[in-house]
Amino acid sequence: MKEPLDEINLYWFKEALTPALAAKRAGIQISFPKIKQGLKNLQKKYKTVFVEGAGGLLAPIKGLQTNLDLIKSLKLPVIVVARLGLGTLNHTLLTLDVLKRNKIKVAGVILNQTKSSLSLADKTNPGILKQYNVPLLGVFPYIQKKNPKSLLKGTKKLKLEIFR
Repeated sequence: MKEPLDEINLYWFKEALTPALAAKRAGIQISFPKIKQGLKNLQKKYKTVFVEGAGGLLAPIKGLQTNLDLIKSLKLPVIVVARLGLGTLNHTLLTLDVLKRNKIKVAGVILNQTKSSLSLADKTNPGILKQYNVPLLGVFPYIQKKNPKSLLKGTKKLKLEIFR
């Protein structure tokens, strides 16, 4: 991409906090209209644009407005990215339930392997989620070396036909 980073990533914060608190501590006001306009600008140039939320579906972004509120305002389908591990089933099913109750289209779920070794929960969670008819796109593998070639290799293992 040729765009400057501040056109691709409209908001970023040094502190690993919920976006609303991180913005407040940085003296920045997050604007949904600014995000919408930034998205429109990128959509004019690119066929596919991903919008990444931070902190989870119900994490506050601006005051009491959450990622869910932003998703509603942008009217985009959602890919849920969940950490592969203990608690994933509950977290993922709760997230999908909230999206369904809010009539938001779910394009699928990607599980993210964050550790090199797999526990029994890590190994069995994908199959259990499939039993609940969760649209599982795949498991993004653990990558020790964080470089572009390693990341691309990891994405080839996912079933990303929803973007074709």
